[in-house]
Amino acid sequence: LQMSRVKGKAPPAEACLQMAADLAAFYSEARDERKALVTYASPRHVTKPNGAPLGAVKLREEGGTIVGRPVDSELIPPEVLGAREAERFGGKG
Repeated sequence: LQMSRVKGKAPPAEACLQMAADLAAFYSEARDERKALVTYASPRHVTKPNGAPLGAVKLREEGGTIVGRPVDSELIPPEVLGAREAERFGGKG
């Protein structure tokens, strides 16, 4: 999970990190799990190795790890959940 570029040194709010972790887990292969560990880092410490598949990155330094809740998060907007369910079951959003 890449932290956004913000001027200054203020760390992101805990609620923002939790929502980002929930969304990252929601769109990952762990989407059907109750909990998923999500690692975050500063953008300057994230690189994409040559020839790596989409979504694969290398971290030079981790910012930390947070537990994402892809299934039962109250932070994921209902329209995102609905669109994902429609996609999974072949319905139209």
